[in-house]
Amino acid sequence: MPAEPIPLIAMKIRLSPFLLLLFTACHGKEVVAPLQTTLFETTPTKNEVTSQLREASGIADSKTVPHTLWVEEDSGNPPQLISLNYDGTLRKKVYIKGATNRDWEDLALEGNTIYLAETGDNNKVYPEYATISIKCGFNILMVRTMRKLF
Repeated sequence: MPAEPIPLIAMKIRLSPFLLLLFTACHGKEVVAPLQTTLFETTPTKNEVTSQLREASGIADSKTVPHTLWVEEDSGNPPQLISLNYDGTLRKKVYIKGATNRDWEDLALEGNTIYLAETGDNNKVYPEYATISIKCGFNILMVRTMRKLF
């Protein structure tokens, strides 16, 4: 049995959304490829980090001391921040009076405040965790607060 022809009005209704999509897709502004910019040097540089750094657990770019990185070390190390130049050489070690390094895991900077995460607990034996916030400047580091997380 031959197929029944589709009435012309039904064909126009079925094709209308398709034609509308086709015409709107083909009509419009010409697509221009974005300009390619280089965000990084094409050849990265490699610098050995000071041998006085045993186990870096967190690192952040200083907001108050130009060309300086703040580094903290994991458990088994003193409660201190290490200041490095961009080339990996040691600037200074700063002992943080009143703090302990049970198992520091990371650090973050906001303005001139450094936040340390005292959250390491590989064996799940510690009942509480804390953040330590430290106000810093060119020559001053001061522990501001220790806050329990749980």
